[in-house]
Formats: sequence, structure tokens, C-alpha cells
Amino acid sequence: VVLQSFKTEKAAIRQAGKEREQQWDSEKSALELRIVDLNKRVADTEAVYAEVQRQKDEADRAAKAKLSDLKEDIESRNRILERETTDLKMEREAAERQNERVVAGLRRQIESLRR
Repeated sequence: VVLQSFKTEKAAIRQAGKEREQQWDSEKSALELRIVDLNKRVADTEAVYAEVQRQKDEADRAAKAKLSDLKEDIESRNRILERETTDLKMEREAAERQNERVVAGLRRQIESLRR
């Protein structure tokens, strides 16, 4: 009777062990599937991040190029304006000298007419 009871208890323990092993295998499979899914999600997220980073870098390069072009355009316009300003100053100075000569000539004429 004791031997039979021992055998029955041993069989029950084995059965419980097998059931627990099956349950663990099932949980392990579910966890492995979850790990695979998480790894896929990580890979997808990294791919999206890489694409967003690429687009950001491209936008940064485009903005820098546009800024560089604008600076170059402004510098070019400033050089043109400086040249035009210098030309106008020279024309004004030449006109002032011409006016001074004309005024001096007119003064001489007035003086000669007074005599």
C-alpha cells in the first residue's frame, strides 16, 4: 500500500513536472515571439530614425547652401553699391570742381565788366 502510494505520488509529481515543463515551453515560445516582435519594432524605429536624420541632414545642407547663396548675393550687391557710391562721389567731386571753375570764370567776367 505504501509502495503503491509512493508510486502514485511519484507519477503525480512527474505529471506535474511535465505539465510545468509544457507550460514553461509555451511561455518561453510566447516570450521568444515577443522578443522577435520587439526586435522588429526596434529595427523599424531605427529605420524611421535613420530616414528622419537623413532628411534633417539634407534640409540642413540645403539651408546652409541657401544661406551661403544669400550671403554671396548680399556681398555682391554691397560691392556693386559701394562701387556706385564711389562713382557718384567722384562725379559729385568732379561736378563741384567744374562748378568752382565756372564760378571763378564768372567772377573774373564780372570783375572785368566792372572795370
